[in-house]
Amino acid sequence: MWKSLLEWEEFIYAAAAKHHRIETIETLDYLISDEDNESEEFYGMEKDMLILILQSLEKSKRCIVNLIISLFFIRIYLNLSKNLLIYFK
Repeated sequence: MWKSLLEWEEFIYAAAAKHHRIETIETLDYLISDEDNESEEFYGMEKDMLILILQSLEKSKRCIVNLIISLFFIRIYLNLSKNLLIYFK
């Protein structure tokens, strides 16, 4: 089903709240492939599309993409996993 960017933002943020993921750090892979999210419409979504939605959520100050990249251990994690970190506010 087609959704506008704003609809996807609301849907993903509502899912983060439903799964108690507000004020937690998540990975992109967790959002699209973890079994916790199998019932969500964004499960299996293309990463590029999800990144656009998350960047839009970031503009509305409801999440931070690549939170704390400057911290050494996070930087190492990102280099190893090649994954984004997402913090839902």
